[in-house]
Amino acid sequence: MSPARLVGVSLKAYFGQTETLSWSSQVARLAERSSPIQEGSVELVVFPSVPFLPTVVEIFSETPVSVGAQDVSVFPAGAYTGETPAAQLREIGVSYVEVGHAERRRYFGEDDSVVAQKLSIAFENELRPLLCVGENQPLGPEHAARVCMEQIMKALDCVSTGPGHLDAVIAYEPVWAIGQSEPASPQHIRQSYQLMSDFIDSSFPGHSMRIVYGGSAGPGLYAELGGGLSGLFLGRFAHDVNRLASIVDEVAGH
Repeated sequence: MSPARLVGVSLKAYFGQTETLSWSSQVARLAERSSPIQEGSVELVVFPSVPFLPTVVEIFSETPVSVGAQDVSVFPAGAYTGETPAAQLREIGVSYVEVGHAERRRYFGEDDSVVAQKLSIAFENELRPLLCVGENQPLGPEHAARVCMEQIMKALDCVSTGPGHLDAVIAYEPVWAIGQSEPASPQHIRQSYQLMSDFIDSSFPGHSMRIVYGGSAGPGLYAELGGGLSGLFLGRFAHDVNRLASIVDEVAGH
C-alpha cells in the first residue's frame, strides 16, 4: 500500500491564541467530514505556534489529524532556558517537527550543522521530521536538485538509524518562491522533484521519505502538477478552511 499523501499547514507566527483555536476547531470539523482524511489517503498535519500546542493537540485528539511543532531544540531536557526539547514535544502528543525552514536559516543563523542536530534529535525521540530544503535563486531544476540533495545529505549526517528506517518528509520549498504571489512553475517543480526522488531512491534504498512541495502553494497547484509528488506544505493559503478543504480533495483526487 502506498503511503498517504500529505497536506501540511504551518501557521508560522500569524495567529494568536483565539485565532489558532478557532481555526483548529474548524479544521477538526473539516477532518470529521473529509473522506480522504478519514480513510487515510491524505494525512493532514498542522503546525501551530509552540505556546498553543497542548490545546491544539487536544482539539485534534479525536481526529486523524497530526500535530507538529515548527521547531525543536538541539538540546535535551535540562538547564537550557527558553528551549523546547524534543522529549517534551513528544510528551504532549506532538508527532511531527519542522526542521531547516528557510526562515530559521535566515533569521536565526541555523546552518547545516544545526539542522543535522535537530533532525537527529527528532529521530531519537520518535518525532517525524519535516525537513525543509530549497535553493535561493531560480536557476533551473538541475541547480535546485543539486542544492537540495546537498542539504539532505548534510541534514542526515548525524542520523544513526539505517537508511531503510528513514521515515521523514522532505518539503521542497524554493526560497525565492516563499511568500510570493505565485509558486514555482509546475514544470520546475516536476523536474526538480524527479531529480530529487531519483537521488533519494538510489541513496537510501528502502526509505520511507515523502517529498512534498511548499513555497506559495495553493489551490489548483497539485492538479497542475498531475500528482507525482507526495503532497503539499501550505502557509497562508490554508488560513481559509474552505480553501484547505478544496486542497485536501485536490490532493486526494490526483
